[in-house]
Amino acid sequence: MYIYEYENNSFERKFIVVRNPNKKTNYIIYRFLKVSLLERNKYAGKLFSSFLHDFLDEYEDLEHLYEKFHLNEYDSYRDYLYKYWLMDYEEIDYLLTKCINGQKLCFVDMRDAPSNNINNLLDHEEVDFLLRINNVLEGI
Repeated sequence: MYIYEYENNSFERKFIVVRNPNKKTNYIIYRFLKVSLLERNKYAGKLFSSFLHDFLDEYEDLEHLYEKFHLNEYDSYRDYLYKYWLMDYEEIDYLLTKCINGQKLCFVDMRDAPSNNINNLLDHEEVDFLLRINNVLEGI
């Protein structure tokens, strides 16, 4: 699993999440807390649980969207990501290399997130929390 901040020239926080849709949100959060040695009932455990819920509960499978709505408009899935989502080919190739063992690219729009935890964590100037979170998630 991997979280990538998607910059599409807007001011909203939007992300591409590489995830296995067969893994349940509660399992991923449980494993994340266990690997990172956070207790679920403590402040940090609650903060990261809420943060991960925001990412994992509301997502759109990009390949599914391509196959269902845009298959006839674009030559390939890669072409769809490039033209529709305005991603660079380098970005696309990088993200596709992260898709192993049934993982898929999913779009997450954090404007609809029920909490503001994303801004609290990712806007921290002294620590790159997204890098640290991804280091844990890649093993899950």
